[in-house]
Amino acid sequence: MTLILLDDVTTDTTGTTENIQNTNNKEYGIVQCDIAGTATVTIQGRLSPSMSWHDVHEFTAPGATRITLFKQMRAVAAGVSGGAVRVELIND
Repeated sequence: MTLILLDDVTTDTTGTTENIQNTNNKEYGIVQCDIAGTATVTIQGRLSPSMSWHDVHEFTAPGATRITLFKQMRAVAAGVSGGAVRVELIND
């Protein structure tokens, strides 16, 4: 399943919380970040709404990486300037 964590945002934004449906019991997923311009994008995860967010990975340039999956995931974009930011997560 592919989830959009940030959808072409052009301002500093905290993305919506995505609940990971991990029916195939995978521990890891792939996250890809496209940054047109400049931005710092932090991928965050937590086990439940009662837990604090944990920083999983940070991007300052376009890229992709394998990450540990949490029950809830989100992306936070800061310092967005000169273009859009898009982040997708695949967990299958």
